[in-house]
Amino acid sequence: KDEGLPLTPLGFHLAHMPMDVRTAKMLLYGALMRCLGPMLTIAASLSQKSPFTRGFGGKGREDQLRQERLDAFGALRSDHLSVVMAFDGWEASRAKGGREAERAYCD
Repeated sequence: KDEGLPLTPLGFHLAHMPMDVRTAKMLLYGALMRCLGPMLTIAASLSQKSPFTRGFGGKGREDQLRQERLDAFGALRSDHLSVVMAFDGWEASRAKGGREAERAYCD
């Protein structure tokens, strides 16, 4: 019978979460530090492709969009914080103007 080492309290909780251990730890610490919302956004973004990928507007449009993204999110110097800021902006646009504002924000 292999009994192994006992789990720490943190390890016990991580073992019961149905996700990658690092993501689970990030969410637990986010809850403890009272910043769970941004941590949930980051965790969700880790399983999807980046929202900042290339568009279909051609080279000129692509350069313009790249500069707009740099102006909006470049100072953060973090892909994760950029995703949180983009999501928060999308939510604010949706609350203000519905579907049309959402679409304009995403374009």
